[in-house]
Amino acid sequence: MIAAATVSAFAQQPTAAACPSLVEARSLMMQQNWKAAADSLRQNISANAACANAHYLLAYTLLRDNEPDASLKEYTAAAKLRNPTSSEFVGVASDYILLKDYADAERWLERATRTEPVDVQTWYLLGRTQYNLEQNAAAVESFQHSLTVIPEDPKAEYNLGLAYERLQRPDLARAAYQTAIDWAEKKHTPDAQPYLDLGVLDRAQGHADQALPQLQRAAALSPGNPTVFLELGRTLLELKRPDEAIVALKTAAALAPSAEQPHYFLGRAYRAAGKAPEADQQFAIVQKLAGSHSSTTTPNADGRRAEVPQ
Repeated sequence: MIAAATVSAFAQQPTAAACPSLVEARSLMMQQNWKAAADSLRQNISANAACANAHYLLAYTLLRDNEPDASLKEYTAAAKLRNPTSSEFVGVASDYILLKDYADAERWLERATRTEPVDVQTWYLLGRTQYNLEQNAAAVESFQHSLTVIPEDPKAEYNLGLAYERLQRPDLARAAYQTAIDWAEKKHTPDAQPYLDLGVLDRAQGHADQALPQLQRAAALSPGNPTVFLELGRTLLELKRPDEAIVALKTAAALAPSAEQPHYFLGRAYRAAGKAPEADQQFAIVQKLAGSHSSTTTPNADGRRAEVPQ
């Protein structure tokens, strides 16, 4: 995420002679006071509805205030006054990302890539959007292009790994996850997600012993993520360490009590530990949750989400 750079790109655009002063609105944007900035920009537009910059700034402010529909209306009004810049194309696409309309988001991001200068976030967001559309080969190309714009970007490298994994290229995925980990550690900004996905991939490839330290690191970095503890517990169970698995799976179940998976694997761990009554209790919970149409999957608290410029 590149908060200051993205806000600055919008807030420091030149003001046309016909526009009223936008100094106050820009100052409020730099402070991320979106509602006050929107009020200021509406006053400017009331004074001169033909000020394209004011409309574009209001559209971006509404995007940041999580009002994508209103933001799109302002982008439409602004585009009638002057052509969008690359950053403004990205803003339109980001509205569609928030609305989960990834096909339209992809269309606007592709337009942004044909605009000079290209916003630094464009290729990354295009890759994320293509990943959400399951256009995985295209996503690989976009993430690789993103890495030429922002070298050693851990999030782009991590997402490259996700796309490779979907393409059933586990060796390339593993290398990308490890590179993302190395870059993030080098920058002192470690993230649990690459450790989690690398651990899950290693276990799926039959290397539970290699997966364990990755998942333990993920648990240390993201102690509130139930998926991390579920995968850690499953790995410990495969390594025939049921007592330790029980501890991890109890944490997963506490963090996601309505998900079936933690209780199911906790039941298996209790059974492996020779604790039949506790195992039966967990399997009974699974049956009860299944009857209540609960989620069979465990939420990943902070991973694999589409991102918009922040």
